Amino acid sequence: KFFKTKLPKMFGAISLILELKEKFFADGTYWLNINNANFPFVAVVEHTNFTNPKHYANHHLLYVGGYY
Repeated sequence: KFFKTKLPKMFGAISLILELKEKFFADGTYWLNINNANFPFVAVVEHTNFTNPKHYANHHLLYVGGYY
């Protein structure tokens, strides 16, 4: 066998993209990992802390993702 461990039958992802009028992370954080099994998501990414919000009508884009 190629894999020595048993793999899950499937993987899934849920993504939420929010368009905000203001920054979500005041300190300029781009990517925040959530390492808590009780949370329904694992990452919060404020894309416009990496790319200028002027490209998005001066709105701030926030991605919240979970992988299952």
